[in-house]
Amino acid sequence: ERPFLQIERNHLKNYALYNDLHWIEDPTNSQTSFDRNRVRHQVLPVIRKRWKTVDSSIARAAQNCQELSVLGEQIAGQDIAECTAYQVYFPVSRAPVLDLIKLDGLTIERRINLLRWWIESNCSGALSRNRFQEVLNQLASLRGPGSGGMSWNGWYLHRYRQYLYLSPEFKNVERQSYNWDGVSAKEIVGTDLMLAPVVDSRPKRSQYRVSFANNNANMRIENRGCSKTVRNLFQENAITPVMRPLLPRVFWNDKLVCIVGVASIEGFEQQSFYN
Repeated sequence: ERPFLQIERNHLKNYALYNDLHWIEDPTNSQTSFDRNRVRHQVLPVIRKRWKTVDSSIARAAQNCQELSVLGEQIAGQDIAECTAYQVYFPVSRAPVLDLIKLDGLTIERRINLLRWWIESNCSGALSRNRFQEVLNQLASLRGPGSGGMSWNGWYLHRYRQYLYLSPEFKNVERQSYNWDGVSAKEIVGTDLMLAPVVDSRPKRSQYRVSFANNNANMRIENRGCSKTVRNLFQENAITPVMRPLLPRVFWNDKLVCIVGVASIEGFEQQSFYN
């Protein structure tokens, strides 16, 4: 915000002097080696001689840009809410997952506006124009490849099926099987998940084994009357392959009882393992 942009500098200075206000002058403001100062001290005086109202015109243009920016943000917020795939499980990022089928229903201008705000409001590293165009034409287009990803400045944007994901770049965290006592809370590195017991239960210690690599283990899905492998359940729930190595598979007496955040056997409380 620059609330005094439309007020001329000499008016502000006279007001400050009249009211005995003190200000700090940046010593670099007079150094014309900086482009901003060269424009201020050498270019603008020449323009003002030809166009007397240039300052008010610039201020008006800046105000118009600010209003358009606010409007763009409001429209982007509405469109993101409409295009969010709420059913997709992705606990490794605060950024909503986008459904490209819904995104495809927007005009090209609104798609560009949505994607720009989605990226800039959820990560600290802005994309260059060329890389943003690549996202628009490839990863965020139903006519582009069905999968793929892009990394920049510690962030990772990727597509799986019809969904677009944005998250911090995944680290190669070593994931080994370990025993869990069913009592101690244990953070799952790289996610917002935590292994924790049900509040009113007292499970026996050293009862569970936690694995991150077994995709062929079967889980009995009682309400379907069938067994599904970990791989099947990941596919059915649209769990992106990027996230699968992060999700714990919990075993009890060598029986798969829970895939954190995805599925659990009947009578086994999922909240035991999700905080």
